[in-house]
Amino acid sequence: MPDFPWKDKAIHFAFFAGGAFLMSAYLQAWWGQRWKRIFVTTLIVFAILGAVDEWHQLSVVGRSGGDIFDWLADVLGTMGGVAALKGWHGFRNRNRTARCETAGGNPAT
Repeated sequence: MPDFPWKDKAIHFAFFAGGAFLMSAYLQAWWGQRWKRIFVTTLIVFAILGAVDEWHQLSVVGRSGGDIFDWLADVLGTMGGVAALKGWHGFRNRNRTARCETAGGNPAT
């Protein structure tokens, strides 16, 4: 991967966005469209995970830990992952509804 400013933060953001997307997809399948509950649960879990990761890195030789900006990138990535799932879910449902309406069918089926 080429070097660029804030590369480390972008990696943190991307990994946590991916994990949050997957966890919120699981929770959405489990709980349905309770997006506020999904968002809050995913955010709490991944914020704690990011904080524990930063704390753990303090004791690992060769790693810099305790970086509040790494943790902030983790939290923002989490929020982005959940938002991406919600957006994809809404896009999918709108397209499904549009296809059913043009075909004269029921979008619930």
